[in-house]
Amino acid sequence: MIKKRIGITLFLGLLLVMAVAFSGCGGNTVENGEDEVVYKYEGILNGVLDIEHNPVYISFETSYMDENVHVDLYIKDNNVRIDTKDKEAGIVSLITNEDGNFVVYKDHGLYVKTSEKAEAENFFSFIKKDLDNYEISVSLEEMMGEMLEAETLKGEEEEITFYFLGDIWVALSINDKDSQTLMNIISVGNDVEDDIFLVDESFKDMTGAF
Repeated sequence: MIKKRIGITLFLGLLLVMAVAFSGCGGNTVENGEDEVVYKYEGILNGVLDIEHNPVYISFETSYMDENVHVDLYIKDNNVRIDTKDKEAGIVSLITNEDGNFVVYKDHGLYVKTSEKAEAENFFSFIKKDLDNYEISVSLEEMMGEMLEAETLKGEEEEITFYFLGDIWVALSINDKDSQTLMNIISVGNDVEDDIFLVDESFKDMTGAF
């Protein structure tokens, strides 16, 4: 069963690589006569998600195989950690640090080494992406029982929507030809401690045992 959960964890890691990379796609400031329209999502990208200058913490909920999944994502320098909670395996972490790549099963006190590497650049490839040709629109949409402001970036292959309740970022939707992903944002910040990327020395190395 743990071997099965390793596969699910790595799949979630790939899902997050795609989701967060799309979530970060930049934006434009549009001039309308003498007025400039400044989009709220630009404040997110230039603030809490500015990994060139800040560590990043983001907590959100999404779905996988019709199940709700809670995810905590931490990025600092070249260190990345993804935490999920599984009904059977408990808290599972995918960690990349200077010592390598690990899948850690906190509730079982064990870990396995993996070839799957999660790099900050993979999560935030939008930094190098040119979005001048993306169409940007703003609308009001009802979600979670609230009327939310939606800022949508539409490209040739994907559509990305940031949802705001007032000035608070509450959700992110990514739609492309193959999939549709909705992330309900719980919290974001830049306070990330170095030791969160360490594997507990007391945990047992079970690499190759499954």
